[in-house]
Amino acid sequence: MSRRDVVRGLLGLASWWLVQVPAKDVRLDDPGSNQPPISRFKKVKQFASAGECEAYRDVALQDGAWMGSDAMLDEASTLRCASDAQLAPAAATPGRTP
Repeated sequence: MSRRDVVRGLLGLASWWLVQVPAKDVRLDDPGSNQPPISRFKKVKQFASAGECEAYRDVALQDGAWMGSDAMLDEASTLRCASDAQLAPAAATPGRTP
């Protein structure tokens, strides 16, 4: 096993992802929350920590603003950082029985 395989394995254990959420899904289901739950997404890039992911996202937002492109800024605003656990499908909760 090479060193690269070990590093790749460790990244897989505690991964953070920059994901793109469809614009129509970027709405708040919970009024007390500032981020809607992620139900549909496209993985863009993997990171070892939340901080690295947020820094990369911040640069993407700054680039969109700096270039003066509304389309680029709109696209960058659909990017979110999420852990593997946040992206895992939620377990179905059984309904209440009368």
